[in-house]
Amino acid sequence: MNNLERKDKAVRDYYKNPIICKQCNQVIKIKKGQQPGEARRKKFCSRSCAATYNNKRYIKRKRLFTHPICPQCGGKKTFKAKVCHNCKVLNKFREVQKQPISRYVRNGNSRIKYSSIRHWAARAMLMYNKEKRCEHCGFDLVIEVCHIVPITSYTDDALMGEVNSKENLKYLCPNHHAMLDRGLLK
Repeated sequence: MNNLERKDKAVRDYYKNPIICKQCNQVIKIKKGQQPGEARRKKFCSRSCAATYNNKRYIKRKRLFTHPICPQCGGKKTFKAKVCHNCKVLNKFREVQKQPISRYVRNGNSRIKYSSIRHWAARAMLMYNKEKRCEHCGFDLVIEVCHIVPITSYTDDALMGEVNSKENLKYLCPNHHAMLDRGLLK
């Protein structure tokens, strides 16, 4: 008997006593190029039948717990986070306020050199909950954060909290900001 005859005999023997799918109760068929022994090891005719059968058997349960609570403010936080997003931002802000400004000064002209300090000044104004309008004229369409005492007048070891303090920052429109920088506004 050659290989082809042996394979045909094995296929005929398989179909005399075939394996039945546990889900749909149909015969598990031998696919092209597959050996009868491979079909005998299967319990399901397809992945779909396997998933349906196993999902009935092992029911997915709802979580028995609610959202975790932020230890700082008592609000909701994600499962992996230590604190909620708002507390995370506030903690980062407090950390930056304790740093010297030399850590945030870059090389280049004054516009680039102090951009990080100005960025944190804008964040500080949000934290201080000041109304976004020019404190001189009330204009509210285009607003800039202004340092009353210029950043350049501080030494490198001055703290960010000192430079970006509530008393040193104010909202001004671009016109009044330029006037303050040129000494035309008190």
